[in-house]
Amino acid sequence: MAKDKNDRTYPGWMHRLGMARTHRPQIGGIQPREMLRVWAVAVYGLLIVAIVAVFVPSIRNPIVCQTQWWCRHGLTEVSVAGRTEYVGVSGVYPFRPDFRHAMDVLERENAYATKDGPGTYVTVALAGPLSGDEPRMLHRIEGAIAGQHDANHSGLAGNLPRIRLVLANMDSGEGHWKLVADRLVEMVHSDDRLVAVAGMGLSQAETVNAMNEVRALHVATVGDIITADTINHQTYPPFSRVGPDTGQQLDVLGQHLGPRLAGHKAMLVVFSKRTDMYTSALNADFQQYLGGPWQAGGKVIAPFGGNPGNEFPQIVRILCGTRGIDTVYYAGRAADLPLFLTNLDNRPGCAPGAITVVSTSDTTRMLVPTAANRRAWQALRNNERPIDLIYTPLADPMFLAGRAESRQPMAALRGLFDNLGFARADLDTGWAIMGHDAVLTIAQATRTASGNAGNIPPPQSVADQLSLMSTSTTATLGASGPIRLDRATGDRHDLRIPVLRFVPGGRPQVLDVYTPKHP
Repeated sequence: MAKDKNDRTYPGWMHRLGMARTHRPQIGGIQPREMLRVWAVAVYGLLIVAIVAVFVPSIRNPIVCQTQWWCRHGLTEVSVAGRTEYVGVSGVYPFRPDFRHAMDVLERENAYATKDGPGTYVTVALAGPLSGDEPRMLHRIEGAIAGQHDANHSGLAGNLPRIRLVLANMDSGEGHWKLVADRLVEMVHSDDRLVAVAGMGLSQAETVNAMNEVRALHVATVGDIITADTINHQTYPPFSRVGPDTGQQLDVLGQHLGPRLAGHKAMLVVFSKRTDMYTSALNADFQQYLGGPWQAGGKVIAPFGGNPGNEFPQIVRILCGTRGIDTVYYAGRAADLPLFLTNLDNRPGCAPGAITVVSTSDTTRMLVPTAANRRAWQALRNNERPIDLIYTPLADPMFLAGRAESRQPMAALRGLFDNLGFARADLDTGWAIMGHDAVLTIAQATRTASGNAGNIPPPQSVADQLSLMSTSTTATLGASGPIRLDRATGDRHDLRIPVLRFVPGGRPQVLDVYTPKHP
């Protein structure tokens, strides 16, 4: 009978394995020599796997990481909206090309802070969306470095522990907040000795998610540019804020504009993304503090979101088609404000007359001379269709330079910017001032928590000290003046906030100054 070629006893099969057809004993139907070959192949395969597992990482680092800063410094390469970004925590990596000089300054300052080794310094992280196209992010970083320098060289509440500053980038949209938050948590118990986070990001859901991760270890967050009044010490402890929140800003705008807008009608232009806590807070606060003209205008709300280029012309048509409206409450991000203003400048069918646009601190982005902003400046210069842009800042350097309690520290910060090679114009948006004051506040809380011996305090002790900065004797003297924090909310109190008129290409005009009536 012919043998099936799939039969293992077929001579051709044995010859291909180099085996002669003999009557050797079999084990489980397999010849011993065949079994040896099977085992040899299996062992060889396992050996290859082991070699790859052991040696590939050690090969990857020299080949890739020698040429890639992001790899050498523990960062992760990610894709955000089709753009490559690098996320993680670093004290030297420039997440954007315009950060390079600031990173050189930071590297030198960190070398000074850590020169005596572990036990003599703590780490503070400046966290947020560091790799996007937000022009004020450089200002914020420069201000934080200046605050670190102030803390390490001015004898602020002593000299130890010194402050090491790192940047924690969650990507331009903060989508990788979990990766960064996990790294910050690891740094609490390592030689880094992380004690607090400055900033954490913008007023949005991702920022709050990251805050929740680190506050589980009692790590305090001191907001520099977080303004939504729904984020405070009561909702997300331990949290403090060195600038005015949205409620305080709208309170002040209500005091100034309320009497002037009597008999006028307003519409509310709202960014519709609910996870943006800044614009959601503005929506509520405009209705609370400037609700009269909005109700008189018929409670018109015009939302925009995914495609403002198509939505803004429609919103302008709504404005022009609603009789008597001459005021717009802009509850959106300033990234979209220039486009809105250029659309508002082209308002066919509208009755002649001036339009007043009211907004808050994010408006300072309009001060940066970008192409989009320059087009908006032209719209604001159009005397045939006048547009008045009224807003409140986080901190305005010219206003602060004229006040007795902030004149000297503001002048000192200007001088420090000169010494560090930072542009004075970067102070104009207020983000540098807030970055400086947030880091300085953390540094003072750390030093007072450490005691006379300069020991490393746990994060909880630093958070406790922040809660005690509620009086003039325990306040931090920031560039924006004395920083007194409300014990219940963590918000800054006893603020004096200017109301500004935007001047295209020039310094804003101070219209008046107010103290918020609500804490």
